[in-house]
Amino acid sequence: MLRRGLLKFVDREPVAAVSLGLGFFGFSLPFIVPPIRQSLGLCTKQSSPTCELPKPRMAPGVAQSG
Repeated sequence: MLRRGLLKFVDREPVAAVSLGLGFFGFSLPFIVPPIRQSLGLCTKQSSPTCELPKPRMAPGVAQSG
């Protein structure tokens, strides 16, 4: 019953269905990505003082101010 309703919704409103799918995917990323990064040994908190952030690279020929 639910599957038939979902297929009917996708058939009648494809833009809304894709939009909802992308929204759910985007909402789930904060719950999926940090455990994966942690299992790879990468930093999961960018504001952590123990986390080394990469230095920003300057384009060649650009003078650094300050």
